Amino acid sequence: MQQDSPTLGQAVRWGAWAVTGCHIGSQIVSFATLAVLYRLLMPEDFGVFAIALLVINFARIFASFGLGIASLQDRDLSDEEQSALFHYGMRVAIQTAAVFGLVSIPIAWFLGEFALRDALILPILTLPIAAIGVQHQALLERKMRLGRLAVCRLIAQLVGGLVAIVLALKGWGIWTLASQFAVENTGLVVLLWIAEPWRPSGRNIRNPDITRFKKFGAAYTLSSLAFWLTQNFDTLIVGWLGGKYAVGLYSQAFNLIMKPVLLVTTPVTAVMLPTLARSLGGSLENRRLLVGFYRFVGLILIPCSVGLFVFADDVMVLLGGDRWRAAGILLRALAPAIAVQGFTNMAGSVFAAEGRADRLLAGSVVIALLLCQGVAAGWWLGTRFGPTDLGGPLGVAVAYSAVSAGVIFLPYLCFCLATAGVPTRDVLAALWKPTVASFVMGAAAWTAADATGSTPIVRLTVGMLTGAAVYGVIMRREILAHLSSQFDSA
Repeated sequence: MQQDSPTLGQAVRWGAWAVTGCHIGSQIVSFATLAVLYRLLMPEDFGVFAIALLVINFARIFASFGLGIASLQDRDLSDEEQSALFHYGMRVAIQTAAVFGLVSIPIAWFLGEFALRDALILPILTLPIAAIGVQHQALLERKMRLGRLAVCRLIAQLVGGLVAIVLALKGWGIWTLASQFAVENTGLVVLLWIAEPWRPSGRNIRNPDITRFKKFGAAYTLSSLAFWLTQNFDTLIVGWLGGKYAVGLYSQAFNLIMKPVLLVTTPVTAVMLPTLARSLGGSLENRRLLVGFYRFVGLILIPCSVGLFVFADDVMVLLGGDRWRAAGILLRALAPAIAVQGFTNMAGSVFAAEGRADRLLAGSVVIALLLCQGVAAGWWLGTRFGPTDLGGPLGVAVAYSAVSAGVIFLPYLCFCLATAGVPTRDVLAALWKPTVASFVMGAAAWTAADATGSTPIVRLTVGMLTGAAVYGVIMRREILAHLSSQFDSA
């Protein structure tokens, strides 16, 4: 173990650099694309596609069946087993696409929104295509080739965004968003096959016993269903009771808070799972690694949470103009959930690395129950005490953040870390200084921006520069230490 440690530490450190670089690039691409699409499409278009995404993400859970994670966390995976998983995953994805393709029209009819049918066609067709790249992505993660994987994601996102802008300019409406989804996911598969030379074998694929992978995948799928309900029940409520316009504003506010979460935690969890799977649960190595991962995510997401809370109105007006101004209050209400959502996403990799999909399932069910009750109560309270036009969505947003940060965060963190044999106090101590620094940063940025009293772009520029300077001064040692040698001791 000691001979392998420097290599492991170096791989993790380079993975952290890849996360940072691609996080910056992806944010630029994402916000630039949104700034154009918000001006070319209507909030109702985003509302319809938000409902379509609920169906698509539900289907993707069954189509993937957790096989990528199952193969990634297994220490004894053979090439024959990986080929068998590839072909089994393809069959599952094709069957899933066929089922959801047949029910897409009844779903659109039931919801009374026939544009939903158009929004579902292309994304459903990409389900089997996405399955082609599952094992290639798992192999890149197993081999710690995280730079390649991060670049593949960034290029696919860029191509999808460019296609969406061209189609929006041509007036394709809802097909613009569906095409962006399909192109980005298809492009990622092509790039994964270029980046990873492994090819599945067509011979003897039925011989390997993959029962253990199926069992893990079944438990992981059930937990993913619970998390799907957790992350989409709010959109379901707003779309069902509030209509296309309300869900368009709410879904895009939620989409904006999830962008930094996914852009950071997706590559980080790709580093976490293979790294933690190599270390010993409860060992000093495992403890240092896990605390380092949480510190790294906290360094990025906690200031993102505070920054979006302070400048929510300016962000929405700058991206979409005055017709998106009403989404600013929703974005502000959701912003406190950014860091919490990131830490919750990380827990999945911890449980998977320990081979405890059962604990992940138990935790996800409890979280789903708590959040669904909170969101339902938030809608009821918002419609009675909130503003007339957006009272319900605002109540949902406030409830989502309040339950996530005030009820779920600490108990779930303790449950997750106990599974890995890591004291909770170590992680909380690592997050304390970034939290304090972020609040100081937010106060300084708000003061500087408010003093300008100018346009959103000027306020954001002044606020971001001021906030970055203040946060950088306070956290300079931690940032430099983390990016240079945080994991060398692992």
